[in-house]
Amino acid sequence: MNKNSVSAQEIITKISSLLADKIEEDNIKGACNRIPFILKYYLHRYYHIGIDIHFGLIEYNGKYALHQWNSYEGKKIDVTIHNQLINEINSDCVILDEIHIAKGDNVIYHDCNNLPKDYLDKIEQATYHEYHLKNIPNRTEEEEYVLEGWLEILEANSSLLRVEKQKMTEIESIQTYINDHLEDEWNDVLQYLKSKKI
Repeated sequence: MNKNSVSAQEIITKISSLLADKIEEDNIKGACNRIPFILKYYLHRYYHIGIDIHFGLIEYNGKYALHQWNSYEGKKIDVTIHNQLINEINSDCVILDEIHIAKGDNVIYHDCNNLPKDYLDKIEQATYHEYHLKNIPNRTEEEEYVLEGWLEILEANSSLLRVEKQKMTEIESIQTYINDHLEDEWNDVLQYLKSKKI
């Protein structure tokens, strides 16, 4: 692909499509905590194209899950949503607001700066119940199970806040994160894209 003769959108579409197809073909699950960083860094390093990373929630049938995705000029790029760890929330893979791999289910995206009220209400409830359940001596199995559920909600919210505070959207932070945690995966993706002559 000649970098000078194609638009940024064409480059983004081509590379994102290759990553989405690889995720589908290799059945890579739950890659939203890695691929959006790699995609942003790859496009920045090799094509000088800046895309955004979004941290937040996806909502499906009233349930929430942490998720990360990209965008370019306001258009969504989500190359991992079609192969999530939780099968019920697999959704259409979208590249620049166009469906690339259709799964038939639609999720609602909530950026971390605009979380839904019912989710925030659940966090408030979780805080209250977690405090009270932790102070019950000799909890029953049922109380332990309920406590684990509230703790899971609080841990997810804590992760969301932690990622935002670490400024993980800056390219320098992403480079450090890749070097420290994703080096093997980065090299695999790089070799894969090079093999496709991108």
